[in-house]
Amino acid sequence: MKVTILGYQPVEYTSKKTGELKTGLSVYYAAENTNTVGLMTNDVWIDKTREPELYEQVRKLDVSKPLHANFGFEVEIGSRYPRLVSINV
Repeated sequence: MKVTILGYQPVEYTSKKTGELKTGLSVYYAAENTNTVGLMTNDVWIDKTREPELYEQVRKLDVSKPLHANFGFEVEIGSRYPRLVSINV
């Protein structure tokens, strides 16, 4: 999926389900969508524990201006949302 990375937000929170401390990044992006006039914006969660390579890759990106990239997603059975598995800048 071709996207423009707009920025990211470091996030820490305690899971209500498990009580565990979760650390990760909310990555904000814009992309074309057939159901949208213009660009749609969205965010995707990168969990530091589950995807440490992606987490570090995003932390190193220069997002001082919009950055063009390709996102690769994977659909997991039983999950509500596809999981980001690759970023090619």
